[in-house]
Amino acid sequence: EGFLRYLVYRESKTTGEKMLNFVSYNMDEEFQLQEVIRALREKIDLQSINWLLQDSLSDHSHGQVIRTWGEPTIKERLLNCSFLIEPNTFFQVNPALAEKVFEEALAGIKPEDRVLDLFCGVGALSLPAARKAKVVYGIELDEDSARLARRNAELNEVKNTTFLAGDVRKRI
Repeated sequence: EGFLRYLVYRESKTTGEKMLNFVSYNMDEEFQLQEVIRALREKIDLQSINWLLQDSLSDHSHGQVIRTWGEPTIKERLLNCSFLIEPNTFFQVNPALAEKVFEEALAGIKPEDRVLDLFCGVGALSLPAARKAKVVYGIELDEDSARLARRNAELNEVKNTTFLAGDVRKRI
């Protein structure tokens, strides 16, 4: 109920960059929200502030990006790769633990291997795997995350990856 549905705070554990997402039900209180954001920008070092609209009755903390103040992304590092993170994209909440788990998953990859990363997100496992394997294919349901995975591959100069958007069951 009400105007504000969620307030999402994301902070990169490796770069210290911060993102704050306001998720509202409608745009009725635009003036008040902009006043709050103006005050926050004066007091807190935030690289990215986003206003998202989520007008469905579902319980989602993401939505259509209405406006961005500052940068549209923050950057996180994982296994010597940099990853851009947008307001609606998922990323590992504990990169230190994710690194340990991913190192185990990557341990058996050989240079001649072809790797399939299902539900690849923004490429957090795909890109480190691509540095060990011949080629990596990532499949992600969320189009924005698949697009960002391709962008992250470019950012990290990883050329042996292909990222596809779509339902894993249909893409395989």
